[in-house]
Amino acid sequence: EYMGREHSSMSAPRLFHKSKSKRHIHANDIIGFLSAATPSDPFHSFSADEFLPNGERKFGRIGAYCTCNEFRMRRLKLGLMKVQINPDPLIGIIIHHTRSVHNIVQLAVSGTNPDSKGYALVFEFGCAVIWGLTQAEDKEFLKILQPFENDRNDQVEMDEGLFCRGPETKVEENLITLECSNSAALKRFVISHAIAQSVKIAYFEEQIEKMTKSLESRVNQTKTIFSQRELDKHIGIVFMLRSQLNATDISYIPALLWDLEVLKGLYEVMADDLDITKRVELLNSRIDTIDYIHEYMRTENNNYMATVLEWVVIAIIAIEVALGVLPYFINK
Repeated sequence: EYMGREHSSMSAPRLFHKSKSKRHIHANDIIGFLSAATPSDPFHSFSADEFLPNGERKFGRIGAYCTCNEFRMRRLKLGLMKVQINPDPLIGIIIHHTRSVHNIVQLAVSGTNPDSKGYALVFEFGCAVIWGLTQAEDKEFLKILQPFENDRNDQVEMDEGLFCRGPETKVEENLITLECSNSAALKRFVISHAIAQSVKIAYFEEQIEKMTKSLESRVNQTKTIFSQRELDKHIGIVFMLRSQLNATDISYIPALLWDLEVLKGLYEVMADDLDITKRVELLNSRIDTIDYIHEYMRTENNNYMATVLEWVVIAIIAIEVALGVLPYFINK
């Protein structure tokens, strides 16, 4: 599968959903957002040719990461500007350019190696997609983002793939080919958004898998009763996972593409290749199953408590009867 996913393919919902609660973004906003080309852009690090002198194709690396529930975007934007002006000598990443629109930040970055030039997109829903850097340099870049994370994941979800330049943009098994044209930055954004959605969904797949196994193990034990506190905690976690999973930015076509009809086709190709719709649908089905298990456990808890109360009532009646007849036996 594309991008070498570690987790089994699961689910994803409708691609087209215009949320009335989202602020409308005009096409010119995103075009202007992505049009600023800089020397640090990874595609400028390639020559005009697609191949090296020895005939080998030039490849770059794509790294996608889900590190937290969400980024604090206002603080992130200010923090990245500060890092751009005053780079941290302990972090081997230099930021050359930052721009932002809506809930997305784009950056042109480079590593300590002069030939290591990259491009990154940071999404509010806790994901970053980095083009052109090594895995070690990606980790250094993620250190810059860490202070602005909200609800950091216990383990970073990671995915990766390759990209190269070519005469036309196309998506193959584990390789993305991007054309060298004025629309390359727009198409790279569309591809990055789909990849970010995919790695976020992979994080949900991992969380749901762990929760399902935990619940199944508990149900299969002789003692299946959860305390009410445990059960409420589980129900709350599942509710949060469902609401986060079905958030517009994660599950549907990006709002920034609503006015860019020509790019919707590319997004749909990426979404289909990454099984976004199917995986979200399957995840929602898994969550429904967990809700059913929770309902079963709630019923078991209620039955258990009803049984306890019945025995308490029986015990009280027995004590009352005993106290009532005790004087009779004493007097006798």
